[in-house]
Amino acid sequence: MKISVNENNNIEFEEIYTPISFKTRDGETLAITMRDSGFEFFYQDEWYCAKNGKVNKYTTKYTKNIKI
Repeated sequence: MKISVNENNNIEFEEIYTPISFKTRDGETLAITMRDSGFEFFYQDEWYCAKNGKVNKYTTKYTKNIKI
């Protein structure tokens, strides 16, 4: 995992292959992880894949084994 500050003074994460979770006071959760190409994220009890400018919902059993 690499953490830095970019030219816009934003925190930038690289090589994050374990999900990072964000949780609101109301219990709403968003988790995101990187893949070799693209991202996977979890929101409202569903997994999505963002790759090559497209976002798709996962429909495979693979995501049922990931715990957030």
